Amino acid sequence: MRVGYFGGSFDPIHRGHVELARHILRAESLDKLVFLPARQAPHKKSGPGASGSHRLMMLGLALRGETGLSIDGRELDRAGPSYTFDTMRMIKDESPDDQLFFLIGLDSLGDLNQWHRIDELAKLVIFLVARRPGEHRDDMEAAARENSAIRYELLETPEIQASSREIKRRLASGQPVDEYLAPSVEAYIREHLLYDVPSSPASS
Repeated sequence: MRVGYFGGSFDPIHRGHVELARHILRAESLDKLVFLPARQAPHKKSGPGASGSHRLMMLGLALRGETGLSIDGRELDRAGPSYTFDTMRMIKDESPDDQLFFLIGLDSLGDLNQWHRIDELAKLVIFLVARRPGEHRDDMEAAARENSAIRYELLETPEIQASSREIKRRLASGQPVDEYLAPSVEAYIREHLLYDVPSSPASS
């Protein structure tokens, strides 16, 4: 099987994430694309956000009814930073015949040589690099080519008109977010008062 993995905090999962996943699933003819929520990303500072259990629940709501998209929550069960190598090694051991792909943004391509155990990780996965309209690639690709073990495919992807940071800001200030979040995800956030959201939506 051709299986792609989409790592991130998904704090919260939004329409842009799902749209990108659908696009990659089709463009790469993957058998499935798996969302891999991180407990703590190694390159991100910890900060305000939803717990792993809340993020997992929101992922389930956002992906309900989506064909070919699924969730693997194993990183949420491990303490400390979520290293991609550790996770993908476990997955490869479980399914040795699968061809594994890992989705990253173009901005991460130039940083791959700094990733934990990148030489070994590069033997396990092919990186799918999402390049959004207007992003330049030359410097990023030059950095990646310094490590001949890194295998990657550069993909043109749709512009994502959303960011988790902006969504949280809008939620906390009582602004509408229906453009960015599935109704079930927004309802969950309001029910559990996540991201400092007011207890009732702002009047329109």
